[in-house]
Amino acid sequence: MDGFADWINGFIKTNFKRKFLLLIAVPFLLSSLFIIDFLLLPEHHQTESLRNTEWIFLPNHSIASKERSKHMGYNYTTENDYKFSTLRTKIESSYIEITSSPIFKTVKTVTVEGKEIAIQSGLNGVLGVLMISGNLILLISGSYVLLKQDISQNARLNLSFLSLFLFAIWGYALVEYG
Repeated sequence: MDGFADWINGFIKTNFKRKFLLLIAVPFLLSSLFIIDFLLLPEHHQTESLRNTEWIFLPNHSIASKERSKHMGYNYTTENDYKFSTLRTKIESSYIEITSSPIFKTVKTVTVEGKEIAIQSGLNGVLGVLMISGNLILLISGSYVLLKQDISQNARLNLSFLSLFLFAIWGYALVEYG
C-alpha cells in the first residue's frame, strides 16, 4: 500500500496545478461532450422495431423476505441496436418512434402510438444525475485550483482523492448505465 501512497504523495508535491488540471480535463471534456450531444445537438427521429425485451430485477437479500427479487422495469433493444430502459412500463407494440442524439446515439424519447413513454436510460436516469453532478464538482475543483495561489497539502490530498473517487463512479456509471 505504501507504493500507492508514495505515488499520490509524489503527484501532489510537484507541479500539482498542471497535473491536476490535466487529470480532470479528460473526463470533464468527455462527459461534457456526452451532455452537449444529448441536450443541445439536433436530434434524429426514426421508427424502430423492438428486437429484444428483458426484465430488470432488483435482488432482495433479506432473510425475512419471501420475495427473492423485485421487478423494476424493462431493458429494450431495437433492430438497429438502440438501447433504452423503462421503469415498470412495458411496451406492447413492436413498432416505436425514437428520438436519439447524433454522436453517441443515445435514446432521448420513445413514443408508442402517439404516447410518450418515460425512459430511465441515457441522461434521463441515474447517469444524467451522475454526469451533471460530477461535472459540477470537477468544475468547482478545477476553479479552486486555478484561483487559489497556495494550496495546502491536505487540500491537495482531498482534491486528488475526490477526483479518483469521481473517476471510479464515472467509469462505473458509463459501463453500467451508458
